[in-house]
Amino acid sequence: MKGRIILPEEIANAIWLMSLPKASAINGTTVMADDGYSSFKGVDGFQAE
Repeated sequence: MKGRIILPEEIANAIWLMSLPKASAINGTTVMADDGYSSFKGVDGFQAE
């Protein structure tokens, strides 16, 4: 974690990555573009175990 707000360009890069033909096998999932924040706090705000 970088301890900063994610830039719009970084979100755009994640979207661009998922739009590539080589990413066609990735579907039905949520891509977390939060600089690893949810790995430490958990998606629902509680501490991950």
